[in-house]
Amino acid sequence: MRLSERTQKWILVGVLAWLLCGVAPSLVMYAGLHSRSIMRGGFTLIAFVLGIGVGGSTLGAVLVHPKLINWPTLVFALIWFALLPVWLLMMGFGLAAFGAAAVGPPPNGAVLPISGGVLLGLLAIPISALISASLLWLVTRSKRVFLAVIVATACLATVFVPVDALRGLGAYLWCPIVAGSLIVWAIDARLRTVKRYLCVWCGYDRRGLDPESRCPECGNEPFVPAPG
Repeated sequence: MRLSERTQKWILVGVLAWLLCGVAPSLVMYAGLHSRSIMRGGFTLIAFVLGIGVGGSTLGAVLVHPKLINWPTLVFALIWFALLPVWLLMMGFGLAAFGAAAVGPPPNGAVLPISGGVLLGLLAIPISALISASLLWLVTRSKRVFLAVIVATACLATVFVPVDALRGLGAYLWCPIVAGSLIVWAIDARLRTVKRYLCVWCGYDRRGLDPESRCPECGNEPFVPAPG
């Protein structure tokens, strides 16, 4: 089935939104974490990049989606994602860093020491994921988006892995996974709305017209699949 130019443009917008809000934040995070330690500015960078990435991808997915979304829910979700970095810094990563610093830096090759701050930080991260996943489910009504947030957040546990090659890997994957699930949800919904009676070039409703006539809107000939 040939897609209209309008549908192709919206798919392109979705792909660009994924690159800007999913891949680009991960590259920024990767560059930032290699120029500073986790305990010295790394948590701040992760928190703000996650909030900006998921907020931007949510807005981009809603724009690509062909149907009107529950705008009050969307606004509430975007407000939460704007506050997400502050929440993570105060109740999550910040407390974890404070708790780890309270007992001293871990020896080389060791995991972060378990303390009250670390436990609070570990608890705040899944709570944030559950709230974010629930809000995105209210916006999209998609179980795949809900599960994507949970899976992406579970990957954040690699921040505490003592292996240098794996530390922070989950943080790099979070935005691409969540943004990708949102964009796939939006593009899939747009593809489902494609009707055979619409002009494949501009989307004009051709019902009642000669199947072989040119489109009165754009002037293009109808697309006829090759036989066989």
